Amino acid sequence: MASRWNIKCLLSTIMGESSVMHIQINDAVIEVEKGDSLAKVLEQNGVVMGCYSVALNRSFVPRIHYTTTFLCEGDIIDIIIPMQGG
Repeated sequence: MASRWNIKCLLSTIMGESSVMHIQINDAVIEVEKGDSLAKVLEQNGVVMGCYSVALNRSFVPRIHYTTTFLCEGDIIDIIIPMQGG
């Protein structure tokens, strides 16, 4: 998986529509620049490298792909943090 783009996202970027888009991170809707990578959005929102997993639209994204996974309008990011206890 070299990069993640869907055709609708790619076309809207090429066609010069609005330069911002809305995505969701753990139930909070935020505004980001079109073409932003998953890594950039995580960093901008204070998510530092650590013990967590990320799902994009309910699919796990390996950490190695964060910089080559590009977000599209309406994407949903879930940051999953392991918990201890019972």
